[in-house]
Amino acid sequence: MPFTQEEIDALASKGDMFESYTRKTESVIAGSGNLFDRLAASYIAASQLGIDLASLVPIKDLRDGLSATVYGIVMSEVEVNSYRRKTGKEGKMLTFTIGDATGEIKVVIWDEKSIDKLMEMGISKYSKIKIANGLVKENNYGRQISPGRWGSVVYNPVDFSNMEVLTEKSEKITPIEDIQVGGTYSVSGEIATVFDLREFPRKSGSTGYVLNVIIMDATSSMKIVLWDELAIKNSRLKQGQSIIFHDISARQNRDIVELHSTYRSSIDLME
Repeated sequence: MPFTQEEIDALASKGDMFESYTRKTESVIAGSGNLFDRLAASYIAASQLGIDLASLVPIKDLRDGLSATVYGIVMSEVEVNSYRRKTGKEGKMLTFTIGDATGEIKVVIWDEKSIDKLMEMGISKYSKIKIANGLVKENNYGRQISPGRWGSVVYNPVDFSNMEVLTEKSEKITPIEDIQVGGTYSVSGEIATVFDLREFPRKSGSTGYVLNVIIMDATSSMKIVLWDELAIKNSRLKQGQSIIFHDISARQNRDIVELHSTYRSSIDLME
């Protein structure tokens, strides 16, 4: 089951129906002759009260309008931004990207209590995250997932180790012309252009590094963006070198599809 007892309890509390949920759970247990344990009864009670416990979905299969539960590792810097609501009050928004073995998706959190709790827990790059009952939306900037009405964000979930989140490097080489936003690929080709390594300041105060590379194969060409350690390590790449990029993620940047490195990415130069 993708939800723990504590998470279902928390979802019921969020909906201001914890007392009804508790009574219903006890009723289900009693009605079963104590054959159901509390977790199983909680699922039934939540369903009867209209608390939608969304099914577990790989990130690559998330689509606009879908309700789903996903696990992932934070693969970007965690940013808290302020904005002005229509009422004139100031609000906060927390954003970061998570990834699993199948792809990546941007997470957007608007609930200030959830934001404060996650920041207190120390959420950062490489943290383990579970989005329970998330709602997927898609726009010109790609896909994003946010906790829905009954949703929550779980930091370092206890059942994370049971999920197959990480995989070995993919051996399949994908032609550049077949790459689609949201997928994770391995591509090979020849370096057409290497730009200078750039430094930039992050809002957290740390320094980031980025290296842009243009690669071409027999089907097309594409920009590859390398970040931080991988950018520094490969800053001496040269035009004309044959290369393989493993486990690299396709993202939309305005009207252009780019490939971006993640914590799983690696590079092999071919002789």
